[in-house]
Amino acid sequence: MKRRTFLQEYLGRFALTFLLLCLIVYTVFHALGNSSGDLLTTPAKTISDTQLLRGTAWIFRDETLLTVPQAGLVHPLVEDGAKVGKNAPITEIYVGTPQDELEAAQRQLDLLNRTVKLLEESILPEGTSTSKAEGYRSNALNSLHEIRLAIRNGDWSLLSELEADLLVNLNRYGALSDSPAVLQSALEQAKADRDACLTGEKTTITNELSSAYYYGVSCVDGLEQTFTEAALSNLTPESFAALKATSPATAAEGFVAGKLCYSYSWHMAVEFANGGELFEVGVNYRIRFPENDGIELVLLCERLLQGENGGTIVVFRSDATSLSFRYLRSQIAEITVGSMEGLYVPEQAFTSLNGMDGVYIFEESVVRFRRARALYHGEGYYIVSVTDPEPHLCPDPKNPTSEPRYHYVSINDLIVVSGNDVYEGKVYQ
Repeated sequence: MKRRTFLQEYLGRFALTFLLLCLIVYTVFHALGNSSGDLLTTPAKTISDTQLLRGTAWIFRDETLLTVPQAGLVHPLVEDGAKVGKNAPITEIYVGTPQDELEAAQRQLDLLNRTVKLLEESILPEGTSTSKAEGYRSNALNSLHEIRLAIRNGDWSLLSELEADLLVNLNRYGALSDSPAVLQSALEQAKADRDACLTGEKTTITNELSSAYYYGVSCVDGLEQTFTEAALSNLTPESFAALKATSPATAAEGFVAGKLCYSYSWHMAVEFANGGELFEVGVNYRIRFPENDGIELVLLCERLLQGENGGTIVVFRSDATSLSFRYLRSQIAEITVGSMEGLYVPEQAFTSLNGMDGVYIFEESVVRFRRARALYHGEGYYIVSVTDPEPHLCPDPKNPTSEPRYHYVSINDLIVVSGNDVYEGKVYQ
């Protein structure tokens, strides 16, 4: 009887106490959330990034072909890209070599001309001290290293210039180690061998008009009469596609011995399937040409055309002729369309909460959500704004009239990259 009375009196209290203990255990477990697991974080740091668009560029330029009645050995008197004045001699043509021997004879003449040029550059200034020998040796080793690097990276366009630097420095080192007279003797012999090739009837081509830029036979691509300024002025997506599909033409009559360009200005057209909206007419853009020794030029965006299939044809203009730039008809162009600075956020850390983009951060043993405004999405990462948009805090999207809740991510915040069941308010021991 006493036991029943005791149970009746205290059973409710025991049950309430048991429920309270369960509630405490549940609350603690939920708060800790098995928080002993690993949490990977990274501090929010500022980075600068450049946005590039890559495409095939086609060059439009008014060029005049130099022709002679008969084919022969071409002996240039000036280098490719050199500026020549009115009435200046440009190149010599020697007619007389049999047609079936002409190609091999031209290769031999080109080799001898290159040898003469390298030896002339190798001649040491009078009075050069032998103490400079080690410097030339070091330069040669650097050129050799650059050649190996270019081969490894597939930068074949760099090899000719690097090889020339290597040979000139080796020649100078050898001359100081042996005798400078050796170089002079080799130069005289190379000139004699070259002059021995120049036989037959000679025709000298001169620049009969105003000053111009000269380009030799190797620069003639047969498209000089196709990619003209007139063709560019009437450019449409259809005509551009037709121009790109045009086969190189051969001279209707005579022999082409090079070409002249009388204008300083030239144009370049690039078609982009995506990203055309990033360009603005009247803005200068920095453009890198990886197939052209990596040279960089600044060109003006002159015109935007709606391309095929929703793409964009961007027409650039330059009013300067670069002597070191090779005007290949088509070549890859890497165009800087924008640069930005912001906080680096790994792609796996970028998330959303209640429709808001952001990240989770770790702050004083607690996981917190921070909003983030993405400026750019790269490969495996985001760049988010360093400065907070106005207002500094954002209201709870579920209750627009509530007080501001979520800050924006800031520099040095510990961004959570990965963790076990991460959520706002989770406590970590």
